[in-house]
Amino acid sequence: MFNNILRNILGYDLIIILLAVFNGVFIIPRLRTVSIILRKKCQGTVYLPIQLLVAGIRSTKNNRVNIHELQELREKEVMYFHLFGTINSVFPLLGILGTIIGLLRMIGLESTIVMSNFTIALTSTFWGLVFAIVFKAIDGMIAPVFYQNQENLQLLYERIDTAYGEGYADDQTDE
Repeated sequence: MFNNILRNILGYDLIIILLAVFNGVFIIPRLRTVSIILRKKCQGTVYLPIQLLVAGIRSTKNNRVNIHELQELREKEVMYFHLFGTINSVFPLLGILGTIIGLLRMIGLESTIVMSNFTIALTSTFWGLVFAIVFKAIDGMIAPVFYQNQENLQLLYERIDTAYGEGYADDQTDE
């Protein structure tokens, strides 16, 4: 029986395990890095007085507020977050698919063989659910930062629109 479980892990279950490794090693670190950078850049600008914000946008110095850079970071963050979420939603489906494939292989076999191999067919569901639960917990830590960045960037855009609409930007001179 152990040989059959190992064969499953090296077979269809390997797809689930590799997808989990890809999600954990490639997607999560990139999402976390982009989210942290965006949070640091946004938080420094969201709470500035409007005159300083406008001056920072118009400045040619290194401490300039670069809206295009913030937007590019946001787009990367959104891409990684949605890829992470999509992969998370696929785990249970892959687990069920693996179980169905395992059960279909047992059609036409004697009942004693089917009973002994039934647990093997469920290993895909097990791995799919385990990784779905683990990554859902990680999602619970990542999602608040993602949504806070969204709110901060939206607030920044609204403040910029208000500043230019109320003439604050016209009163400032280039530094």
